[in-house]
Amino acid sequence: MLHKVRLAMLQALIATSVQAQVTVGVIESDGTVVVPSYRLPPSPYMSAEAKKALPREVSEDSNGWASLVTSGATPAQRRAAAGNSTWIQHIKELYPAKTEEVTIAGVHAYRVMPLAGVPKQNRGKILINLSGGGFVLANAATGGLNESIPLAALAKIEVVTLDYRQAPEATFPAASEDVAAVYRELLKTHKPQNIGIYGCSAGGLLTAQSLAWFQKEGLPAPAAAGIFCASADARWGGDSWFWQKPIQGLATPPVAQ
Repeated sequence: MLHKVRLAMLQALIATSVQAQVTVGVIESDGTVVVPSYRLPPSPYMSAEAKKALPREVSEDSNGWASLVTSGATPAQRRAAAGNSTWIQHIKELYPAKTEEVTIAGVHAYRVMPLAGVPKQNRGKILINLSGGGFVLANAATGGLNESIPLAALAKIEVVTLDYRQAPEATFPAASEDVAAVYRELLKTHKPQNIGIYGCSAGGLLTAQSLAWFQKEGLPAPAAAGIFCASADARWGGDSWFWQKPIQGLATPPVAQ
C-alpha cells in the first residue's frame, strides 16, 4: 500500500505541476535554487480510493534501520514478511503468472513466467530483479515477487528475483557478488544483449553497484538497466533526494550526503 500511495503522489505532482505555478525564489551563488513553499493538490486523475489512501499528517521516516540491525531482529522480520502469501496471490490474480522457487549459482531466487507463456520474440530473454529494503529487509518472496509478477505478465518475459545477502549477516560487497554470480550463470544460457537488470530503492542502488562490479570483473554489460526510486551511488546525491521526501509527506530532512 505504501508503494501505491507514493506512486499516486508522484503522479499527482506531475499532473498538477501547472496548477501549482511554482516560481523560483532565489538562485544562490553556487547554483542552488530556492523554491518557495507551495500547495500540491491531489491529481484530478486519481481514483477516490487512491485519494483516500493519501497521508493526512506529516510523518517521520527515521524508521530505525540501524536499530533493526543492532537488535538482531532483522532476520525474523524478513521471515515474517516472506509469509505474506495472500498479497502475492492477489497480485497473481491481477497479473497471471507462475512462480518457481529456485537456486541460481548458490543464490536463492524466484523464477517468474507469464501464465500465458513467453512469445517467440521474448524467448531467450530474461530480467533480473533486485527488490528494495534498505539492504536489510529486502525479500524476494514478497517485495521481489511484487515487482516481478506484473512485469512478467505485462511484458510477457521471464524474470528472476534474487535474495541477495544483506545486513547484519553480510556487508558490502556481498550483494554485488551475489548478483554477479547469478549473472555469470545466466550468461551460460543467455546472450548479454538478452539480459536486463532492474531494482527499486536499495535494489536500484544495487543495480548500479552491480553494473560497476560487472565492469570490475570483466563481464559483458547487460542490454538494459533500470534504477528506480534510488540514486546511482551510495551518497544519494542529487536534487531528487530533496524534493521526493516532502511530496511523500515525510518530514525528516535529507542527511545522506
